[in-house]
Amino acid sequence: MKSTLQVLAVVAGLGAGVALFASAQTPPHGAATSAIHEPADPETVIATADADIAEVVRLEMATLEWSRLNQADQMAAHHAEDWIGIPNGPPMTRAEMLQAVGTETLRSYKISNVMTRRIARDVVLVTYRMQQDGSTGAGVKWVPLVQASAVWARREGKWLAVFYQETVL
Repeated sequence: MKSTLQVLAVVAGLGAGVALFASAQTPPHGAATSAIHEPADPETVIATADADIAEVVRLEMATLEWSRLNQADQMAAHHAEDWIGIPNGPPMTRAEMLQAVGTETLRSYKISNVMTRRIARDVVLVTYRMQQDGSTGAGVKWVPLVQASAVWARREGKWLAVFYQETVL
């Protein structure tokens, strides 16, 4: 049985690894029509957060709308070229994600339990629980309840998604 210190060391190591990945990819800064669709308002969700965190949460929630509305142009503009995603299946690249926009259907979603962590000056982690009604292009229904995590990095003054993962609950 692992001690609390061992578990904390593993968690800290994972956080540091995500920060290193995102910061290694980040240049230095400065040098709704569905019944259960309820997008989160960043000011309400994290009323005391700083402006960067509020902007990242707003952008993360916007990605859900862009996906629902099949807006590949918006997805492309806000996802880094080196983005990696693990949306309830095998890892995918940005190109694969953009190709899937419009072939899958996100009918509705509900977000709860939004949490954020600033991992580095220009790196923010957003996690949330998502209840979703969607299906693949082949009509296979998505798992309805997931915990999602997204990492955003500010590059050349613009926040871009660099990583996304869903865990089935």
